[in-house]
This record gives sequence, structure tokens and C-alpha cells, in this order.
Amino acid sequence: MRGLWLMFAVLCLLLQSTPDARAYKFGSEDRVRVIQDVGARGPNGEALYLGYKMTVQNVFLGIYIGNGGYILGVKGDSKHYYDLPTAQDVERLQRARLLPNPLPPYRMDFADYLYGYLFWPILALIIIAGMWMDAVKRARQEADRARQEADGWANTQRS
Repeated sequence: MRGLWLMFAVLCLLLQSTPDARAYKFGSEDRVRVIQDVGARGPNGEALYLGYKMTVQNVFLGIYIGNGGYILGVKGDSKHYYDLPTAQDVERLQRARLLPNPLPPYRMDFADYLYGYLFWPILALIIIAGMWMDAVKRARQEADRARQEADGWANTQRS
């Protein structure tokens, strides 16, 4: 069990020492993906795109990913976006041909899910490695004990 904790500690240190250590954090993180460019403009006149938002809960790595729905993102700035306006405003923008009608479907891809749930397979690998190391240790101890018993039996036979 000590080996399992040591492996976990080393993994944590390695993750924090990477050049982009900010990628491994605690708390929630919003990520956006572009679906398509749109003609709509933001309140400050910035060009927008239609996209979708995902919220990832992190403990060093992603432990959960949630679907945040459609957003209007600011072109060239993946950190700034606006929630999609009300249904009436969306209809008005669609009639003005500033948003597609109907809104195109989207779905999170494998990479999104992998990023959002990466903690769990790594934790499983750490546990499996710890169990394997423990089994190997017990097998070696059993082999040593059997060898000692055999040596002791052989020594008593020689006497």
C-alpha cells in the first residue's frame, strides 16, 4: 500500500512540474468549441461564432464534464463568450439571418470526454499497479519463506 501512495505522490509531482502546470488544477473550468461563424456581433461590436460550452471539474485532472449548451463566443478569444440569448432573441436573430435556423446539432467528441474524465483511468491504473506490486511482493515473500523452510529441512536431513 505504501508503494501505491508513493506512485500517487510521484504522479502529482510530475503533473505539477510540466511546462503547462496550469492544465492540472482544482475546481471548474469552462471550455468552448466552435460550431460555425455567425453574422451576429457582440455588445462591443466584436465578431462572434456559434459554439458550445463544456464545464470540467478538476482534481489535478478532469473528474467530470458537463454539457453547458450553446454559446456565442468571441472570435479569436477562447476565454470570452456569451450565453445564448432567450428563445425570442434567438428567433429574431435567426429571422435576420444572423444565426442559423435551425441551430446545428453538436456533440462532445471522444477527446472532450477523455479530457473530462482522465482522472479515473489514471486512478484505476495506479490502483492496479499497486495491487500488482503488492501481489509480487507477497509472492516473493512466499518464495523466500518456502526456500528458507526447504533449506531448514535440508539442513536437518544432513545432521
